[in-house]
Amino acid sequence: MSWLLALASFGYAVASTFGAWTVVHRHRGLAFTFLGAAAVLTVGGVVVAYRMPESWMFLAAGSAAGSFASLWNARRVLRRVVVRNHVARALGGLALTLLAAWRF
Repeated sequence: MSWLLALASFGYAVASTFGAWTVVHRHRGLAFTFLGAAAVLTVGGVVVAYRMPESWMFLAAGSAAGSFASLWNARRVLRRVVVRNHVARALGGLALTLLAAWRF
């Protein structure tokens, strides 16, 4: 179970890295927010893989930062917010966090 959580965390980090790549030349602050979320999610995935009880904190922080960056990107760059996409992303991060908290 912990390896599945780690893979999901790494996948979420890849999505945030892709978000940073798409906006790095236009909005550096937004790109660094995406990269920060990806870094925290990567550390969270490693912490989950080692089955440490603090893993849920890293996943919560990375998921929250990723969701914030995604919403910021939709408002600032795309100028169109599709609410269901952001709710789905936030619920995915919440599920990842709750599974890690429940697992340890």
